[in-house]
Amino acid sequence: MEIIKWIARILGFAASIFFLSFFIGEVVPDLIAGKATDLIPFLPLFLLAVLGYVLTWFNTFYGGWTLVLGGAAMWVYQLIENRDWYIATVFGAPFLMVGVLFLIYWHKVEFSASKNLF
Repeated sequence: MEIIKWIARILGFAASIFFLSFFIGEVVPDLIAGKATDLIPFLPLFLLAVLGYVLTWFNTFYGGWTLVLGGAAMWVYQLIENRDWYIATVFGAPFLMVGVLFLIYWHKVEFSASKNLF
């Protein structure tokens, strides 16, 4: 079961770093210049997903659900804003998949631990 947790951690780290580096390199300078104001509503959704990844290091259940919520929110936002399934999937799917992996890990560990008690 540990392999699921480590795959989720590595994929979550990769997704977070990839999107954070893009955000810092491309979006922050535009926000400072006052050009990318249309991205401001997207920022809390993205930060929610990254927060979910950080939470998984302390609590797999809450972090996993926060990742799922953040990924789903980014997917819906991009789908409504851009009306493009591809863009919505690129932004939402990585965090959704990682969140689901953490929840699978939590479920397997929780139920295998409860079975060993009796």
